[in-house]
Amino acid sequence: MFSPLDKRQPLAVAISGILAFSVSSQVLAQDEQPGLEEVIVTAERREASLQSTPIAVSVMSQEALIENDILNVTGLTGFVPNLIVSGQEDQSDIKIYIRGVGTNNPTETGDQGVGVYVDGVFAARAQGALALMYDLENVQVLRGPQGTLFGRNNTGGAMLLTTRRPGKEFEGDIQVTYGTYNRQQVSGAFTLPVSDSLSFRVAAYSDQDDGWVNAIDTDPRGLEGEYSGPTTLRTANTSGMKLNNTDVRSARLTGLWELTDALDWTLSYETFTDQGNTGVLLNPVEVEKGNFDAFIDSPVMLDMTSDVIRSKLSYDITDGVNAQYLFGTSDLSRRQVVDQDAGVLSMFREARTEYQDSTATSHEIKIQNSGSDRLEWTVGLYYFEEETAIRFDFDGDGPWLNQRGATFIQPARGSESAAAYGQLTYRISDAFSLTGGVRYTDDLKYDRGGVITVMIVMATFAQLWVALPWSPLKIFSIIAPARKGRMAWMILRAKNVSAVAARRINAMMSKLKTSKQPIWRGQPMSGATR
Repeated sequence: MFSPLDKRQPLAVAISGILAFSVSSQVLAQDEQPGLEEVIVTAERREASLQSTPIAVSVMSQEALIENDILNVTGLTGFVPNLIVSGQEDQSDIKIYIRGVGTNNPTETGDQGVGVYVDGVFAARAQGALALMYDLENVQVLRGPQGTLFGRNNTGGAMLLTTRRPGKEFEGDIQVTYGTYNRQQVSGAFTLPVSDSLSFRVAAYSDQDDGWVNAIDTDPRGLEGEYSGPTTLRTANTSGMKLNNTDVRSARLTGLWELTDALDWTLSYETFTDQGNTGVLLNPVEVEKGNFDAFIDSPVMLDMTSDVIRSKLSYDITDGVNAQYLFGTSDLSRRQVVDQDAGVLSMFREARTEYQDSTATSHEIKIQNSGSDRLEWTVGLYYFEEETAIRFDFDGDGPWLNQRGATFIQPARGSESAAAYGQLTYRISDAFSLTGGVRYTDDLKYDRGGVITVMIVMATFAQLWVALPWSPLKIFSIIAPARKGRMAWMILRAKNVSAVAARRINAMMSKLKTSKQPIWRGQPMSGATR
C-alpha cells in the first residue's frame, strides 16, 4: 500500500522507458503555430474553461502525474496548494485535508470531509480513494465547500478523477520502470475501436518492490520497557517478511457506445488489489547511521481488493438541454494485520482486521442546459446507500486496552442518503455573474447487531471475556486499571445498556471478586432495552 509515511522512496536509481504507439490518419499541418492549450475542467458539473470557472481549482494532467511519479492520492501532497494527505495504517486508508478542513475519522463510522469522485461517482470509503491514478484525462482538486453540487461530504473540497474515454482510432501506450529494491513498475493502455459507434479501452497497472526496511528476529532493545514480564529476549519469525514494500495491481475496462447522435453510454469496470506492508517507523537517529532494521513481532499482512462499476448514460433532450444518469456500485474487502507499536516500542501490540466488506451504490439524475451566454442551470436527484461489515481486533501488553485487548464486531453499519439540488448562474456581463444554489438532503445512519468483546485482566492476570450486546447508537467506554493486591474493577458509561446486560456483568465479575471494591458503578438509563 502507498503511504505518506514512507520517507525513503525506492526510486534512487531507476531506469525508465516509455514506448508510445498510435495509428492516426490525422497529420499536423506544417504551418500550425504553437499556443497556450485551453484547460477544461468540470468543477461546476459541466465542462468549462479553467479561466472562466469561479472556483479555486488545481488541475494535473496524466503527463504531469507521470513526470512527478504521482501514483495515487497520497502523492498529490506538495503539488497541490492547501492539500495534505495523511495515512492511518491500521485501517489502510487516508485522511484528506484541504485548507485544514477534513475528517479525523476515516473508518466506517465517519464521513469524509473531502469527497473523491471518479468519473462523477463518489468513492464512499477512504480506502477506495487509494485506487491508482493511471490512464487519466486529469485530476482536479477543488478547494472550499462544494455542498450544492457534490453533497454534504465536501466541506473541505472535492477531488475529481476523470479517466480516459475510448476514442475512434487504435492507439496505446506502455511505460516500464525498474529501480532499486527490485522496483518493477509496468503500466499501459490501448483503445480498440469496433465500429464507428462502439469502442473499448483497456488499461492496466502493476507496481512491486521488496521494501526498504530490514526485518530482524530479535528485539535489539532487550528487556527494557517490557510490560509482559518475559525472562528472555523477544523473538519473531521474519522469514520472507517484506516491510514498507509496494505490491499493487489494477486493471480497467471501459466501453463507449454512441447509440445515436443524441444518446451515448459509457460503462467501465475497475479492479484494484493491494498487498503491500507499510507503516513501519524507524528511529531517525539510526536512519542517519544507515540502519534500516525493525523488529516486527506480528505477522504483518494486507489483502485488500476493490471492484467498481461505473456507468453514465447521456442524452441530449434538445440542442440546449442534456440529461445524464450516473450509476456506481463498489465492493471493497480487506484483511490486515498491523504491528501496532510499529517496531518502536518494546512490547507486543497488534491490530487485526479479520474482515471488512464494504458495499456502496449510488444513482444520480442530472439535467442542465448548455450553450447559453447568459443563463446556466443545473438540477438533479441523488440517492446513495452503503453498508459495512467488519471485525477489528486488538491484542497487546502493557497499560493499553485493559492490558490485553478487545474485539469489535459490526455486521451491519451503514447509511442511506437522498438529495435534490439545483444551481443557477446568471451572467450580468463578461466579468460579473451571480450564482445561487440549494440542496436538500435526507440522511439515515444505522448500526445493527454489533458486539463488543473486551478482555478484563486481574492483578493475577486471570482473564475474563465479557460480551456486551448493544443497540444502535449505544455509546460506552470501559476502564479496567489493574491494582496491586486486588482485581481490576470496571466502569461502564453507556446509553441504552440493558438491565439484563448489567446483571450479567455483575454475576460474571462476582465470581472472580477479590476485594470489596464495587464492580459495577452506574445504573442502566431509564427506558433501557432488555
